[in-house]
Amino acid sequence: MELKIYDKANNLRLTASPNSSSTVTEEIGGECSVSASFTHTAYVPLDVDDYIDLEGVRFKIKSRYRPKQKNTQTYEYSVKFYAPLHDAEDTLMLFQEGGTTSEFSYDGSAREHLQLWIDNMNRRAGAKLWSIGTVIDTGSKTISYRNVKCWDAAFGSNGIASTFDTEMWADGYVINLCKAERGEMVELGYLHGLTNLAQEDNGEVKFFTRLFPLGSTRNIDATKYGYSRLQLPDRSLYVDKNVDLYGVKEETEEAAFSEIYPQYVGTVSSVRTEEKTSEEGRKYTVYYFKDNGMNWNPKDYEIPDLDYMLQFQTGELAGRGTNGSFQAAWHEDTKEWEIINVYPDETTQIPGGVIVPNPGDQYIPWNFAMPQEYITTAEQEYKQAVNDFLNTYSFDPNKYNGTTDRNYIEKNGTPLRIGWNVRLLSEQYFGSTGGYKDTRIIKVQRKLNDLCQATITCSDEVGTGWKSSVDNRLNNLQYVLSQKQEQEVIDIIKTTDNKTPSDYNVFSALKAIGMFLRKDVAEQVKYVMTFLKGIVVKGTAKFGNFITGVSGGMIDDEGNMEMESGYFRKRLFVPEIAYNRITYFKGRAVISPGGGCKVKSYIKNDDGSFTVIPDLTEADGLSQFVDDILSAFFTTKNEEGKLTGFAQMQFRVTEADYDAKTFKMVNRPGNNYEPGEEMILAQTGNFTDLDRQTYILFDTLNGNNCITFFDNANTWDPEPAQMKSWLGKKKGMKVQGFDCDNYSAVLQNILMTGLIFQTDTITGQPIRVPLDKGAWEAGPHAYFDRVSHNGSLWLCINPEGTESEPADNNPDWLKQVAEGQRGLQGLQGPKGEQGIQGPAGADGRSSYFHIKYSHLQNPVKPTDISDTPNDYIGTYVDFSEDDSTDPAAYTWARFKGLQGAKGDQGIPGTNGANGQTSYLHIKYSDDGGSTFTGNNGELPGAYIGQYVDFTQADSSDPKKYTWSKIQGEQGPRGLQGLQGEKGEQGIPGPKGETGATGAAGKTSYFHIKYSNDGGKTFTGNNGEDVGDWMGTYVDFTQSDSGSVSAYKWMKTKGAQGAKGDQGIPGTNGTNGQTSYLHIAYANSADGSSGFSTSDSTNKLYIGQYTDFTQADSNDYKKYSWSRIKGDKGDKGDKGDTGPQGAKGDKGDTGPTGSQGIPGTSSYFHVKYSANSNGNPMSDIPNTYIGTAVTQSSTAPTSYTSYKWARFQGAQGPKGDQGIQGPAGANGKTSYLHIKYSNDGGKSFTANNGETPGAYIGQYVDFTQADSSSVSSYTWTKVKGDKGDKGDTGSAGVGVKSVDVLYYMSTSATSLSGGSWQTTSPEWVNGKYMWSKTKVTYTDETTKETAPVCITGAKGNTGATGNTGAAGKGVKSIVEEYYLSASSSSTTGGSWSTTVPAWQNGKYMWTRSVITYTDNSKTTTNAVCVSGSKGDKGDKGNTGATGPQGPQGPQGPQGTPGQNGTPGASFIPCGAWISGNVPYKKNSAVEFAENAFVALRDTSAPPYAIAKYNNGNYVRTPQGYLLAGTPSTNTLHPDWQRLTNIEPPTLYWLDSSCSSIAYTSTGSMSPSAFTVSCKKNRNGVVGKCAELWLVARKYDGSWRSHAGPVQSASISVPAASGCTQFAVRAYWSSSEANAWSDNYVAEIGIGVAEAGATGATGAFPRDRGPWRSGESYEWSADYRDKVIHPFNGVYYNFLVRTQGSTVTDAPTSANGDDNWEAMNKLVNIATDTLFSDGANVAGFMFSGGVMKSQQSTNGVANMILNGNTGYFHCVNAEITGKFIGNISADSGTIGGFSIGAKSLSNLAADVSLSIGNYNNSSTKLFSVNRGTSAMLQVRHDSGICISAETYGSSDSIAIKALCNASGYGQAIQAYGNVSLLARSTEKTRINGVVVNTRRITSSATINANDDFLIFGNSGNITVTMPSTSASPAGKILYMKRVSGKGAITLSGSFRNPNNSGGASSLVINDDVSRFFVRDDQGYWVQYTCG
Repeated sequence: MELKIYDKANNLRLTASPNSSSTVTEEIGGECSVSASFTHTAYVPLDVDDYIDLEGVRFKIKSRYRPKQKNTQTYEYSVKFYAPLHDAEDTLMLFQEGGTTSEFSYDGSAREHLQLWIDNMNRRAGAKLWSIGTVIDTGSKTISYRNVKCWDAAFGSNGIASTFDTEMWADGYVINLCKAERGEMVELGYLHGLTNLAQEDNGEVKFFTRLFPLGSTRNIDATKYGYSRLQLPDRSLYVDKNVDLYGVKEETEEAAFSEIYPQYVGTVSSVRTEEKTSEEGRKYTVYYFKDNGMNWNPKDYEIPDLDYMLQFQTGELAGRGTNGSFQAAWHEDTKEWEIINVYPDETTQIPGGVIVPNPGDQYIPWNFAMPQEYITTAEQEYKQAVNDFLNTYSFDPNKYNGTTDRNYIEKNGTPLRIGWNVRLLSEQYFGSTGGYKDTRIIKVQRKLNDLCQATITCSDEVGTGWKSSVDNRLNNLQYVLSQKQEQEVIDIIKTTDNKTPSDYNVFSALKAIGMFLRKDVAEQVKYVMTFLKGIVVKGTAKFGNFITGVSGGMIDDEGNMEMESGYFRKRLFVPEIAYNRITYFKGRAVISPGGGCKVKSYIKNDDGSFTVIPDLTEADGLSQFVDDILSAFFTTKNEEGKLTGFAQMQFRVTEADYDAKTFKMVNRPGNNYEPGEEMILAQTGNFTDLDRQTYILFDTLNGNNCITFFDNANTWDPEPAQMKSWLGKKKGMKVQGFDCDNYSAVLQNILMTGLIFQTDTITGQPIRVPLDKGAWEAGPHAYFDRVSHNGSLWLCINPEGTESEPADNNPDWLKQVAEGQRGLQGLQGPKGEQGIQGPAGADGRSSYFHIKYSHLQNPVKPTDISDTPNDYIGTYVDFSEDDSTDPAAYTWARFKGLQGAKGDQGIPGTNGANGQTSYLHIKYSDDGGSTFTGNNGELPGAYIGQYVDFTQADSSDPKKYTWSKIQGEQGPRGLQGLQGEKGEQGIPGPKGETGATGAAGKTSYFHIKYSNDGGKTFTGNNGEDVGDWMGTYVDFTQSDSGSVSAYKWMKTKGAQGAKGDQGIPGTNGTNGQTSYLHIAYANSADGSSGFSTSDSTNKLYIGQYTDFTQADSNDYKKYSWSRIKGDKGDKGDKGDTGPQGAKGDKGDTGPTGSQGIPGTSSYFHVKYSANSNGNPMSDIPNTYIGTAVTQSSTAPTSYTSYKWARFQGAQGPKGDQGIQGPAGANGKTSYLHIKYSNDGGKSFTANNGETPGAYIGQYVDFTQADSSSVSSYTWTKVKGDKGDKGDTGSAGVGVKSVDVLYYMSTSATSLSGGSWQTTSPEWVNGKYMWSKTKVTYTDETTKETAPVCITGAKGNTGATGNTGAAGKGVKSIVEEYYLSASSSSTTGGSWSTTVPAWQNGKYMWTRSVITYTDNSKTTTNAVCVSGSKGDKGDKGNTGATGPQGPQGPQGPQGTPGQNGTPGASFIPCGAWISGNVPYKKNSAVEFAENAFVALRDTSAPPYAIAKYNNGNYVRTPQGYLLAGTPSTNTLHPDWQRLTNIEPPTLYWLDSSCSSIAYTSTGSMSPSAFTVSCKKNRNGVVGKCAELWLVARKYDGSWRSHAGPVQSASISVPAASGCTQFAVRAYWSSSEANAWSDNYVAEIGIGVAEAGATGATGAFPRDRGPWRSGESYEWSADYRDKVIHPFNGVYYNFLVRTQGSTVTDAPTSANGDDNWEAMNKLVNIATDTLFSDGANVAGFMFSGGVMKSQQSTNGVANMILNGNTGYFHCVNAEITGKFIGNISADSGTIGGFSIGAKSLSNLAADVSLSIGNYNNSSTKLFSVNRGTSAMLQVRHDSGICISAETYGSSDSIAIKALCNASGYGQAIQAYGNVSLLARSTEKTRINGVVVNTRRITSSATINANDDFLIFGNSGNITVTMPSTSASPAGKILYMKRVSGKGAITLSGSFRNPNNSGGASSLVINDDVSRFFVRDDQGYWVQYTCG
């Protein structure tokens, strides 16, 4: 949408297009605003009251706004406009009657308070804009407004809305005070206007389901009522509501019920007065009144110790008195009330004057125990209030959030406004309330550019969370609440009292003198005093013991001040400062985009973060941004408290609130610092914002003294690459090996416009530094330019410059270095005498491995490389310990992979050509290659053999290998060279003293250990176990150090990089290629000097690289270089200069020195393993690599001798620096010799074998010169001949399908009377079911298992026996499959009901699982049905291309890819101008009539520019003058040229007709048609003549017809015999002639032929797959449809001819004479489908009737008649609600037979279940019929009837009531009865009747006996019940009455203390006794009396 912003004068400021994040927000009682985000091309500031109009409402800006500048042409806006309601935030609530005040109390109704609010809003607006809408009707309430804004007065916790317990909301300028509910209810739900619906807890809303109410104490006499508070009628403690829905949530409430109490509302009948005089002589009036309607005597209901009180409800006395009531007296003799006067002041009496009682006034007397009828009425009112209160707060407390379906909202015009009534639909959320909830919208946030797209929040109540946000500003707004006066008698607090002061006591005079300041004498105070409104001192304010110039301080009344010192924490404003000291600051100073801040205060949050409130003025803005790095320094002290230095703490900003001017920050990971008040935080970079990653640091801490300029500062610790330049001393820093502990300057990209001079350290004179220009090129050169030319170095010495060519006689040029001449060959000199034996030669030298890092792929400057790991790593090896600062010395490779965005699924590439993988094979031998060394040649030996082929396995034939000696023998000394020509006499030099003999070289050792904690401790095995960190060092001692500090530690493996986002689709894969090894030679380490791909003579370096191109490259940079010849030994130290001597005569040649001490050789061994510990290990590269260094050439055989590290792994992020390689073995310099041959090594190629040929020969020795003998070389074919094409292999055979077949036979021993079928038939009595498995293979052969009989026939009828168990039949047969690793048993897999994918080497097994009707199962024996796959045959010849396959069905939609990483945005910078350099990366500029984008930060122009002699660019009025010519001036690598984008053009074709028709005469009409080409370019439509138009016709195949022509139209003849024509447009005639798919536009014209009258429509009837033996028809009712496969794909067919019957199968995918092929539409999406006579998914539709194709007894299984409403179905299941009645007089339901008024015939296996029934007011069953049993339930096992309840504590599971007269029984039970109480429960039985038995003779006590009376006259024996009959806990009562005989009890007995134990016990007394059966089976006796 277009957003227009106007200023307050209604002038248009700007028009913008808001982005998708812009929103419109409305919330009840909350924010109503428009948040707009957009960009603009110009800087347009916005001022207060600038506005936008939206939907008739004006939204305004509340504060000035300035956009963020992104570049010179882009300004970013994110601004908020507020609705008129927000003017209340800036409007005071004033009262203007009798003056204006902001502190007042106002008593009035809701409407009156709202009107006061409206008046204030209109006052501020200066017009009557605001008006009252809907307001609830209320009584008067008092609100105290104390300096509050109208917003707080409306929405505060004690504001208008809260006071009247409702909501306040605005509709434009209309304000409403009521619950926000409006509009006709709309329905919304998931996929019904909402794309999602989520429930959210609304914890801000008061909610409970169980209320403990507290009734009023007024008019309650606890001594009579029994309670101190009013009670509910049933005396329940609490009331529940919706506990079943939301659980128990308890709450208590008192205030809501405080005004409900037993009360009599009386009416004043008459009033009289009496004048009286007090004891002090004061006259006053007493008021009496009568109430003729009062029929009770207050004296009878008074409550002891309480005064009579009267509260007037109407009249002048209403609300008057003490807390709204008057004390009263009752005069029983006159039946009058006397009102006790109150005196607000000395002159006022109430009642008095006009404030008196009058007849008709209503009042309530209290402090009485009211008559019972009033108490009963109050209890009922209290109950109703409690229920109403509970109903209010026991609703669904949740909020429901949803995102709207914008199309639905727009289509239905659904209003999205706060308060709108909504019915939310959701069975999931509201299933218990009918699937919906009626609520309203309380918040809506809409997209500004699409107001139908919104997020809505619905709830019954608005939370209080929005109120709390303003309560901090509203501490004084509160209700004026009536309070009972705590004390009326004045209490005096004396000097010795410790009473608490209150409003009802006072201080004595002496107490006051000691507590308060006095104004009449000089005072002193012992405590700190705080002056809230300031202090004025007239005189001198002194501090401490002030003595001028000595101590203390003072400020006089003229403002002069003398102090010891001062500290200003923020700023000091002075016009002048006079001082006598220098100033300083301590520590560091930072200059950065965000500067810093001082911490005023902070809050420590629960999540560990800190909310910081910086010390800012009102004019200051917050300068901290998200992801800022904040640094602070604090001092550290030792235990003695002395300062020891500074420590640094760092934080990261996570949130910034620019309105509140606060921000959140978190500690640097691993730190736990806490900021302090007054702490200074400096911004030192940003993790994500490039514009905030620069800062300047002034550092004087820790020995530093420098100014550092940082860029790209996005890490906690500064990295050297971020320190772009510095000046001064930087302690401990090295750059390119240069020590920066001394003062230095490190600068990048130095541009000097003046001259450079250096000081001559000898003469002290300044010398101008030449400017090196490289090789001389024709053109101007300036003074002191230095060039190379013709082998010499020249300096321009003409102050005016020159364009001449350097030459010996040219005065403009000085030859500084001349080209040397080669001397002539000297004559052979005589052999010299034996010289003095020289000192022993030094041992072999130590080699060093050097590593550097860079952010560039090919760094060129020393400043481009560093020791800090970066994107690229550079390495080289030499014999010097110091690292080179020359980037060219290193070989560079990528070290840290850039994290790429994860690509989308690429378009599958075409199959590449079959490339072959080449393998290098290596073996060792000790006898020159005749035999291998041990372990089949794997053990290193004296000779190494190699060959390369395309087979992975090593050959065991030594002859296949080319053998070379690994270390050659010492060769003989070469002949003395010829005597050289005598040189010219040199200048005699001073004779030096003989230097001391150099020390013998030592052998260096490389030591490695591992650690898991960064080098604090070793790993296991004393650091030999591989860990996360690797420590290394090199010395000359063989044994490893045991100290961790001796090692340099580095992480061996970086953490796995985060998974990238989905990337763009990849390109097609490349063809497999053959790789080639390329070798070249050179004399320099980088290959630039003496480079050759063929001549290795006297070369010092060999270079190699591998690619897929056969020819060697001549670019030396492509090769990786290694030294062939060892370097010359180190030069000895220079001796001290001796005195100059005379030139001596040439001495004789001395004798040859003796052989030097041989160097010690060390050997480096490598093994590989799949495991990290190296066990087992091999020579084949694997996941882990193990290395060992020994002095033996034999490799260690134990894996413990190697150090193991990961060798292979997934590409990870940038790793730490790798370990230094082990020192190279000392010894001789070896030389690799290579020659070429074309005849297998019989002779060399041209140039003595240097010209590459078909064969390469190699050998290694210690002689530099190549051998000229072909036999010295081992020859290998460079590239093998192409092999012969293999024979065509036989096709492999696989499993195509597996079917289980069934046969219903009349015999159990043979197959008869049936046929095999693929579906399991229903079992038939008297028949036998057989099964077998059929496997079909891919070669169409089949294999079948032996048939097995799996069911038997029914037996003969036997004699009638007892009722047996239910018979069983076959319920189901399920085939299972098993993919086994064995053909003889099932192993390695699992059984599955689906056919698994066949795998080579696996075997398919099957079995059948038969389930019977009693749910028992039988499993058939498993049968192996397929063998393993045979060996793969040889590759066969490529077959002919097959016919085009049918169109496959559309695949499922792919998973949407993740959003790609946002691309970098160009920075438009206009024309390139030298004054604007450097340009940032992604800067877009115009230059030389083209556009370019910077690939990196650069100061270079896109093309080279011509320069003047002074170095300035040549610039003309037309722009910069380019240097050279277009052909020589190339694009600078820092820039990329942008392609000019032409305006988009749309092309299409129009035809003069849409189709061709046959006329009645058989001709075509029209006979020709014209196709025109048109285009739309940039909105302009016109003809297009630049394309080639061509037409083709179709008469069974496409043929050429017309064109091509390059024209705006083409005429196409309508040729007869064709069925269609097509015209295409192409860019070229060649493409048009080829009819390629690369066309621009296409149009087709069909030929319409009159058809015959169609047949009468019939229902398409789906018959499934075609089956043999079936008949298919097209009748008047049905037209049969089948599917049938061709080439594995199923096609749909209809019977072709109406009235015919077909039995044959379709013969073609395109149909035949019997069958018509059907079109198949896949994934059709349509809003509305109109079709009659359709067959859809097995249903037929016609004439408003829908029928299923499947039928039972000739009737469709389902019929739905839309005309009559008739519905028929065989089976119906209703899972949701059924609305309406079901009427049926016949039929069945389950096992029930439906009668007119009965359900009968309940079968044995039929059950009736009624569950989830929840209705508190309706009975489930109502049975009332005579004397018969109405419900009889039988169950032979388990529980017969179970009743459960999950309600509250008063729920009852079973309730039985018998109202029969006499002794009717509610429950009668036979059998054992258990009443089981759980641990917290009880069993309660009232009126228990136990079983009583009288025993007179010997007997056995029964299990059901309880109370035993013995009436025996003689002795008897009574047996106790058995343990099984009387379980533990059984109680028996026994008593002998009037008998004289003894009773002997037989059983097991013991005492209550568990002692004793007897089998009998004798009773021979009349004492009552109990016997209790314990848990051990004993009877324990307890006697009474």
